[in-house]
Amino acid sequence: MATTGKAAPKPEDIEAQVAQIREDVARLTQLLGEAVGAKAEDAKGRVSEEAEALIGLARKRAHDARHRVEDAATGIEQYIEEKPVQSAMMALLAGIVIGLLTRR
Repeated sequence: MATTGKAAPKPEDIEAQVAQIREDVARLTQLLGEAVGAKAEDAKGRVSEEAEALIGLARKRAHDARHRVEDAATGIEQYIEEKPVQSAMMALLAGIVIGLLTRR
């Protein structure tokens, strides 16, 4: 059998290399954990900012809707005050229509 001139590795050398690999894997695991943690914190911050923006938008739209409803109610009240007979007739007609639709 031909020899290549390389000596077989010693068991101590193999154990040292395995220990070094374990240390490297532990360090890589730690670095990955830190990187993932940083990304998670960044994503959490962005999600929080987006949620706050959406909440603000929802509040603004609710406020605008409330003002529109108040304006509509004021308009209806003014119409009733200006034209009470027509308003009463419209209410009577609406009552009849609802009664017919809900009759069994």
